[in-house]
Amino acid sequence: MIERRNYTDMIKLYMDKPFIKIITGVHRSGKTTILRWVSRELKRRGVEEEQILYVDYEAFDYGPKGDLEILREQARIFSETKGKRLYLLLDEIQYLSGWETAILGLYKKCDCDIYLTGARAGLLYPQTTSLLAGNYVEIPIYPYSFSEFLEQMQESRPDESRSDTEWFQDFYWNGSMPGLYRLQAGREVTDRYLLDVCKSALLQDAVRLGGLRNVGQLWTLLGYLALHLGEPLSPKTISDGLNGDGCQVSKDTVYGMVRALENSQIICRIMRMDIREERIVETREKYYFADWGMCHALRGRAFPETAAVLENIVCLELLARGFRVYRGKLGRREFDFLVERGRKKYAIQVREHVKGPMELVEAAGPLVSLKGPYAKMILTMDPGQEWNEKYEIRRRYLVDFLMDIV
Repeated sequence: MIERRNYTDMIKLYMDKPFIKIITGVHRSGKTTILRWVSRELKRRGVEEEQILYVDYEAFDYGPKGDLEILREQARIFSETKGKRLYLLLDEIQYLSGWETAILGLYKKCDCDIYLTGARAGLLYPQTTSLLAGNYVEIPIYPYSFSEFLEQMQESRPDESRSDTEWFQDFYWNGSMPGLYRLQAGREVTDRYLLDVCKSALLQDAVRLGGLRNVGQLWTLLGYLALHLGEPLSPKTISDGLNGDGCQVSKDTVYGMVRALENSQIICRIMRMDIREERIVETREKYYFADWGMCHALRGRAFPETAAVLENIVCLELLARGFRVYRGKLGRREFDFLVERGRKKYAIQVREHVKGPMELVEAAGPLVSLKGPYAKMILTMDPGQEWNEKYEIRRRYLVDFLMDIV
């Protein structure tokens, strides 16, 4: 089992600090594994076994009220009789009705350090964020980054000697779900697993927690987003497209379903940043999947849109590394990603191939005229790198970029 240091290092910063730690992520992205790491890390720091209370609320059919009372009573008795700090590790707590007030009460009345996991749809909706305001920190978890994937491969297949480029082909086609690489199966089984993860996320998070009822429409919408991966979309364009395919659905219904998928973290929405006006433009966003393997499984592996999948991979890698990610808008022209983290700012185009200096400048598009503190680059599947001094644009091999983003 690999240690996912992007997340464990962040959690270490908040251990025993006065915040409720809320770990969110799409279904099967590794939240439970992270929570189990928290338990091991606490023991390594000298916390006794009896001080750690771990409950998996997905594993059992918990009642709406009784189990909250059991949790409160356990915490109260421990605090009164032991005189030690209690560590609450509560997995998928969103399935327990009324958890918000119970957790806030424990946080304020007991000496406890609290870690929760679940989908954002069930944990951080407006009423909850208002109730817990100032008392929590969210730690979003994503499926494997490419470097984590390589670490997993080195651990699970130590006898396979392959280059990063060869491993990337598996990563490209199968996606980044951690459980998939413990399965180690062929494409048919892989696709079935990814479709099952999609269905579970839809039923448990988008439907149950998002309050939606028409599973068929949701599934059709998810397939539509897979077919139009990386295209600028709006509720109206999606509605028009679905209606043209014979699925009658209104713009408002599409808006609600898309937000439910986003809150379930099955998809992520990338908004446009107008660089000249220094503002976010909330129209014609792009949508990428939390795992592009799902996208392959939904639309079929013969689908030719390679560049869009590469965009998806880059987008998720940047999000996992803590960058704020936008589409770049410069006047009437746009480019794939404008990303920021602290003082680091990048303007990025993603292309499958670029041949020669002239094609490099053509592919750069608005990056040519972009001014400001942005490192400008084009990521391609062509090995090596080159530098255009006139326009200060660097072409990098996408696989190398994924390995050493800082």
